[in-house]
Amino acid sequence: MNNKKTYIRIVVDLFLFLSIFLFPWWFASALAIVALAYFSSFYEILFFGFFVGVFSGYGPNAPIYCSIAAILALCLATVMKQRLIFSK
Repeated sequence: MNNKKTYIRIVVDLFLFLSIFLFPWWFASALAIVALAYFSSFYEILFFGFFVGVFSGYGPNAPIYCSIAAILALCLATVMKQRLIFSK
């Protein structure tokens, strides 16, 4: 079970990285938020936020703002996952 989830996580990471170049930033960010909700401790979103800022071309401060948004999304998702109860 763990190997399958690890394989899926690697595939999702590669797809998210490619989505930075293939899709608009808002679509790639929506995919990252879905992955953040699905996987536990999805720290890859921090790198995703930085790379979206670097490759978006919105100015020299974009990597900082996108990284801060990714940190806030990770913190918010962690708190929400702890407070919500999912039925099995």
